[in-house]
Amino acid sequence: MRCTIDEASKAPAVPLGINASVMAFKAPAVPLGINASVMALLYGLGETRLTLIINLARVFVFRIPVFWFLQNCTDFGQASVGIVMMVSNVSVAVLSSFIAWIVIRNFRKTYIIA
Repeated sequence: MRCTIDEASKAPAVPLGINASVMAFKAPAVPLGINASVMALLYGLGETRLTLIINLARVFVFRIPVFWFLQNCTDFGQASVGIVMMVSNVSVAVLSSFIAWIVIRNFRKTYIIA
């Protein structure tokens, strides 16, 4: 099938909620950014055991049990994978922020930084 000039000149429609769709793509990056910065802090301070604990908790505390619950107790189906990732990323961001707060507090006490 050949395109005519009229079909080729039509511009694609831009949805009215373009700002909402852009925010939908940026919002999941915030918990990942928090976790990445805390991991960098912990690696820099030599606290690799804490990064291991955070990464194990990501999989075995926040992903597998939540996925099992959503698959067996709800009707979400394939959408449960996305929900699990959102719950996991937000939960790990909260956990890593709490651990970073403790590590920074102990670092300041050790080196007497006001």
